Amino acid sequence: MGESRTMSGSATVLLVGVVLLVFWPVCGHEFVAWDDTHNFAANPRLNPPTIANLGWFWGHAYKDLYVPVTYTVWSGVAMVARTPVGIGPGYELNSYVFHAVNLLLHMASAVIVLAILRGLTRSEGAAWCGAMLFAVHPVQVESVAWASGMKDVLAGLLGLCAIWQYLKYARLPSGAERWRAIGLASAALVLAMLAKPSAVVVPVVAGILDWGVLRRPVSRTLLPLGVWLVMCIPVIVVARIVQPAESLGWKPAVWQRPMVAADALAFYVRQLMAPVWLCIDYGRSPAWLWSSWQVYLTWIVPVALGAMVMKLGRGLLAAGVCVFVAALLPVSGLVSFDFQAYSTTADHYLYLAMLGPAIVLAGIVDRFAGRMRPTAVLAIVVAGAWSFVQCWNWRDSETLFTHTVAVNPRSLAGNVNLGKVRAEQANTAAGLANRAEAERLSNDAIGLYRRALQVAPDDWQVHNNLALAYKVSRQWAKAAEHFRAAVRLLPGSAELHTSLGSMLGNQGDLDGAVAEFREALRIEPAYGPAQANLATAMAMKQRVGTGGGK
Repeated sequence: MGESRTMSGSATVLLVGVVLLVFWPVCGHEFVAWDDTHNFAANPRLNPPTIANLGWFWGHAYKDLYVPVTYTVWSGVAMVARTPVGIGPGYELNSYVFHAVNLLLHMASAVIVLAILRGLTRSEGAAWCGAMLFAVHPVQVESVAWASGMKDVLAGLLGLCAIWQYLKYARLPSGAERWRAIGLASAALVLAMLAKPSAVVVPVVAGILDWGVLRRPVSRTLLPLGVWLVMCIPVIVVARIVQPAESLGWKPAVWQRPMVAADALAFYVRQLMAPVWLCIDYGRSPAWLWSSWQVYLTWIVPVALGAMVMKLGRGLLAAGVCVFVAALLPVSGLVSFDFQAYSTTADHYLYLAMLGPAIVLAGIVDRFAGRMRPTAVLAIVVAGAWSFVQCWNWRDSETLFTHTVAVNPRSLAGNVNLGKVRAEQANTAAGLANRAEAERLSNDAIGLYRRALQVAPDDWQVHNNLALAYKVSRQWAKAAEHFRAAVRLLPGSAELHTSLGSMLGNQGDLDGAVAEFREALRIEPAYGPAQANLATAMAMKQRVGTGGGK
């Protein structure tokens, strides 16, 4: 017994050590302009964090997500991560602290996966190999290296705790310890769903493992899992209310969505087998899919997986495949969600789902023992090394978006955000009177935005950004052209009407400028920039009308 505990403790320490070795670079990363800005750096309710602001997160959705447990953790981290800026009372959030906490959460997830697999397999080595695959597979880099990915890691950790305790409950005879286990599991489930709504799949995952691996009859699972499913209903309802997916330009019909989900699953299987080119935006939106030949072929993969599960029957291998598929259901495209404006697929959606491949690998090593263990260890070493390399792509915004465009030149997210980086650099160069450098950077931004327009020709934000880039390069006519396009696509924006008015004024069209400023004030009567610009334009018109300035 003592020797077994020593081996178990050594395996846990080795697991944690390898995770730290692979992911330590993230602790020196900056926030990136990919959700981190509005979640942390520019979030007024975290700058500073207060009890009142924390209470607000429990009563409201923020940026189309109701995730109060995540914001509770972020508020706590923000209290520690506040760093003085300059002289005086100013503070900013230290990104290094957020990244370090995210890494610690991921380590905890890996340890819980190891505990789950120990209960499902006969071999410590098999459990360790499966946990290592979960921990260091390259698709996990996005969740761990991205500060905003903490919501996936936190929800995943809590969901894994719920599964772990549920399986303990299922194995125990009746008694106080058994009820304690199901109580802890239920509490972890509630917290997981309030950390990210996609954790509603946890009851399904637990049921698969209960029936498929522990082989308990369905009648014994109906009560606990039925209660859990009822607990999921309010979370599902709230998620659909706060995230109506209005940003999607085109939504697939209900009959088309299974094909979208099939394509997503096929893509994820490829990512598991060959995680070579990883980025934040794969461009696999529903609109792209239904204009691509791939829609006619990718359904073969899920059909093949289904046939394999039927052939395998109950056991670790079939259960692992089913867990992988089930954990992806909320983000597979069966229900529309906002990120599909970019892509149905994203690496961070795989965080909890990676429990499935971990179970499959543990099952293979458990079945074939010595023959497979060296191969599994070699695969884990290669995966960990590649994850270490991938971590560096997240060190700052410019690196992240440059890498994204290199992997997927059609990426809407990559081109738009890298364009913003270049435009900001151009503004800085112009402010330093380096006109040549500003011109070069502005042209880079223009090229990136024009590429983004090829992907999303009706996106007002892309037109607006392109107009701003033309403005920096003093191409007033082209700037006005794209501001007009942005206004046409979003006519109710006082800011856009004001920007268009400024461009028209720069071209000498004072009547057009005044009309745009007045429209901006009709939309938003107290909009200060429109008031100031209108006053200036009216004064210029008066000077022109009276011959002033000659």
